[in-house]
Amino acid sequence: MTQHMTGVDVSPDMLEGARAKGIYDLLNEEDLLSFLTRHPDRFDLIVSAAALIHFGDLNAVLEAVWLALRREGTFAFTTYSYDGSDPTAFGASSYRELAKAGCFAHGSAYLADQFETYGFEICEVSEIIHEQSSTQKIPGFVAVLRKRNGVERPLSTAPCRADSLSNPVYCLDAEGLFPMMFIALKLATTSSRWFTASTKECTSPLSAFVLDGRASVIVILTWS
Repeated sequence: MTQHMTGVDVSPDMLEGARAKGIYDLLNEEDLLSFLTRHPDRFDLIVSAAALIHFGDLNAVLEAVWLALRREGTFAFTTYSYDGSDPTAFGASSYRELAKAGCFAHGSAYLADQFETYGFEICEVSEIIHEQSSTQKIPGFVAVLRKRNGVERPLSTAPCRADSLSNPVYCLDAEGLFPMMFIALKLATTSSRWFTASTKECTSPLSAFVLDGRASVIVILTWS
């Protein structure tokens, strides 16, 4: 069982919905970047499904995550794929409705370069169908990173500031998070237990890392 699970969201209404789930030890009304930079060396695991799609350049996010993770901490997240346009870059989603909503996509080579720059070991990056409807499937990635040993701080010297965000983090309650989180944790892990966010118990025997009583987890609430 994990010791503590925290949720972060900018919307009071969405936090209220998350609070009704009864699974969080603490819920914070704050943007992701400022929250992480205020809590250095605090979390063993940070999970974000469909939140980083609201960021363009990920440098400030990755630096903030690195700072907030403990030694060998894990970061699992999803984003839209930009490989159809340019694997080395990021840009507004090529899907009109998503672009109108302020969503970004990220290329696989761009992501790999950012991970290296900010001191992360790549555990897994897999192509996924991030969303789908009756008429289209929207590609994306699920990435699982581990804070690399021997790196004292991210290699970038860019300031990590909340006002460097290209967009705020728009979030809903956590119900839609769990399938993506399970995928990410399944890929992330190295021992034999599985983290079930709805009960905060490690239940199913999979190739997963152990979250025990010493672990502290942050869930970035996201679209359902």
